[in-house]
Amino acid sequence: MCAGSTAVQRELARPIKDIFRVDVSPLDRLGHDPSVVSFGWWCGDELVANVGLYERQL
Repeated sequence: MCAGSTAVQRELARPIKDIFRVDVSPLDRLGHDPSVVSFGWWCGDELVANVGLYERQL
């Protein structure tokens, strides 16, 4: 799966909603920024960590 896929976006949004009770799905309309490199660590079917790397802008 690529980082911009709908399935990945849903999996990233799920723990935010479950833990913080914040629905981030309205942000889906913004799409995926291809300049961001993201890494996810999974434990079985659970996403346990996600890191996004952004180019530093001075």
